[in-house]
Amino acid sequence: MKSPPTGALAVAGHRHGLAQPAMTVVVRMTTTADPRHGLPRIDQWLVEALGIDPNARGEPRVAPGVRAPTAAVHAAWRLLLFAGEMLRLLKLPSFEPGCVLALEPERGGPGAWRLAAAVPLVEHMPRIVYDAAYSKASAFLDWMQRTPCTPPNAALLHGRVEDEFLGVLKDRVPGGLSTIPILEAAHRRGIPFRHLGGGAYQLGWGRNARRVERGAVDLDSAIGSKLSHDKHLTAQVLRGAGLPAPVHLPVRSEEAALEGARRLGWPVVIKPVDRDRGEGVTVNVSDEAALRAACAAAFAFSPRALVERQVAGVCHRLHVAGGRLLIVSRRLPKSVKGDGQRTVAELIRAANEEEGRKPPWSRLKPFPDDALAFASLRAAGLALDSIPEEGRWAPLRPIQSVAWGGVVEDYTGTIHPDNVELALRAAEALGLSAAGIDVISTDIRVPWHENGAIVNEVNYAPQTAPSAAGRHMLESFLDRYCPENGRIPVEAVMGGASALAFALARQRALGEEGVACYLAAHDACVGPGGAPVTLAADGLSDRVRALLMRPDAGALVIAVRTDEWLNSGLPVHRFDRVTVLDEPLLSLEPGSDADEPARRRRLAGMLRAAAAAAAAG
Repeated sequence: MKSPPTGALAVAGHRHGLAQPAMTVVVRMTTTADPRHGLPRIDQWLVEALGIDPNARGEPRVAPGVRAPTAAVHAAWRLLLFAGEMLRLLKLPSFEPGCVLALEPERGGPGAWRLAAAVPLVEHMPRIVYDAAYSKASAFLDWMQRTPCTPPNAALLHGRVEDEFLGVLKDRVPGGLSTIPILEAAHRRGIPFRHLGGGAYQLGWGRNARRVERGAVDLDSAIGSKLSHDKHLTAQVLRGAGLPAPVHLPVRSEEAALEGARRLGWPVVIKPVDRDRGEGVTVNVSDEAALRAACAAAFAFSPRALVERQVAGVCHRLHVAGGRLLIVSRRLPKSVKGDGQRTVAELIRAANEEEGRKPPWSRLKPFPDDALAFASLRAAGLALDSIPEEGRWAPLRPIQSVAWGGVVEDYTGTIHPDNVELALRAAEALGLSAAGIDVISTDIRVPWHENGAIVNEVNYAPQTAPSAAGRHMLESFLDRYCPENGRIPVEAVMGGASALAFALARQRALGEEGVACYLAAHDACVGPGGAPVTLAADGLSDRVRALLMRPDAGALVIAVRTDEWLNSGLPVHRFDRVTVLDEPLLSLEPGSDADEPARRRRLAGMLRAAAAAAAAG
């Protein structure tokens, strides 16, 4: 696949109605002439093998002037859908399929096409990832049209996607999985976002902007981040704040751990002092042999471990943000749910078969029936041949962890207010605005000071990929951190010599209303007080983006005096107000003066469409 380079532009502009900045990709694709195959077979593959429903994404977005058979256009649209899904699997936030710009027959026989499309481009992401996504999507769709969608063939496709794409490029895209749900929710709400680098993103503009990285926000204390990564230090801070914390002893050897267990009393928990996600944690350690095995597991992750007095109860994750509780998740071990008819062994087999039909990247962790599962069942009074009553969970592991998986239940509506206050105070004690507070409690509906609950951990950058029942937490997160959907008023004044004077008048008017308004022009920027703003930025688009990063910016007025944006695209997707003056523009392309009226009409049309998008919300 060959694609035009982005050149010197740091960021692509908005074009063709896309809410994300866009670039152009060019890829060769093929379609079959057999009506029994083609689109029907592609759709079967997308839905059954990949979990992509083309009908749920609406009609294809096609630029005016595209002349191609309907079937070819729909095949191109599915190629864009598939490529976008592969990019998201790499943690790259591409949330729009794109727009078909051209679809022309190509040499190579019937059904060979050259597709040009505008697709979302995220700053500071390697171009090789995009090239691979669209070229592989084309190759896979060509194969899918010619291959029946059967379970063995689906497994073959899954293997190819993993081996030829995900496995090759998985480390090329920075960022964590928790960031994608936040950005996707922001995109649905029309909150603009920008990749700053290293997987950190800015949501919104100016005074309404917030920066996020995984579940962390820029209001979190760096000291709190450091303290929370050490379970022993966290417990010290919590106790100092008068909050219930684990009773434990730090150790560096099995002998010290054994002595500590004897002092604290059995059973104990053994865990690394500086790991998360349940790594190296062993619970219900009740004798010396179990302790030595638990120490081996903990010391495999860290040279320091904790011997901790075990408390009764289940871990509940209380996700707080900006002084408010977002969600409470009761975190159970990896389990199968009884139906009153099947044995545990049958439930395990059915669960694994159901997951096996999904793509590997969408599957839950396997449901085991090994020795640890036997022990976990036995502790719950069950066995593989037991028939759990309907609704009862049969545990296959002692605790929930990232390595094993688990069951998450939403308890937001039943938590006692004292436990909410406990979580908020714990986050405050660590200096974290957004945090995951793990409370071990026998009943989260009962105040912590009545049933002996403790704050087991305070997690920096907590996971923000909730279950389907907990998606509301993302909306609450954005409500808390992105007022006015993260936007500030952005206006454009398009014209020649008078555009700057008109824009300055608008800036002064907004300033008189108490708004800290900046002004951007092709060769100058002006601050809210009228003083010049010096920027290391080339071109109007880069100036606009730079000013939108200013934390005091309450509004931005842009004087548009050239046709730069015809080539680069718009720097923002929406304008709250557009003024078009009847004056010639300065063209940046030599020899295009004769075409100035047409270019001016095109740019005015782009600006007015962006204003209409803002009015439509």
